[in-house]
Amino acid sequence: MVATVLSLKFRTMRHQLQREWWRGLMLVGGAIWSLSLIPAVVWAQFSLLHQAPQVRESALVAFTLVVALGWIVVPLLISGLDDTLDPGRFASLGLHAQAIMPGLTLATLLTVPALFFLLVFGVLAASWRAEGSLALAVALVGAVLTVLMLVFSARLTTAWAGRLLASRRSRLYAMAAVVAGVSLVGPAAWVLFRDGFEVVLDYDVPVLLEQVARTPIGAGVAAATAA
Repeated sequence: MVATVLSLKFRTMRHQLQREWWRGLMLVGGAIWSLSLIPAVVWAQFSLLHQAPQVRESALVAFTLVVALGWIVVPLLISGLDDTLDPGRFASLGLHAQAIMPGLTLATLLTVPALFFLLVFGVLAASWRAEGSLALAVALVGAVLTVLMLVFSARLTTAWAGRLLASRRSRLYAMAAVVAGVSLVGPAAWVLFRDGFEVVLDYDVPVLLEQVARTPIGAGVAAATAA
């Protein structure tokens, strides 16, 4: 079943690329952009290699937090770009979701963004080799788990957003949530100017990163510190 789902996915993607040229353009552009960032990732790995474990952990957690926000927001803005993974497309075949879910899960990981960030987090995890083989092994496992978290959080966010925005009332609630989120920018900026930018960097940001490291977002890249 897994091989059948993967075959259907890639065949559907091939037909989409032949029918809609802009999909191929975005795919090629994304691949070129990803390759252009590899030298910067390698440079970051060597820079982290010579840092203390706590500094390395904080940098990786901060990077993961930014990437996680991107994985959540971008699919909401360009939902439908890759609709070959929609389980509803297989409803006409009379298959249960549990039967096709392993294939869909593997197909979700075989995308340009997922493979690229798997490479990125793997390269950055190699910066723990200075702390020994145990820390390196834990960092590599944590990198894989972090990418899995990113991929599936993006899929869950897109699925939930599709259901939440299905009715007029849900769209009003979503708009109210956006307004509430934007309204928090003012108090955050006021705290920043009240306490000073240096104070926020010295006290508030480390506390924030420490708490994020205890969540599924940062636990993977922070596990090597405990090891």
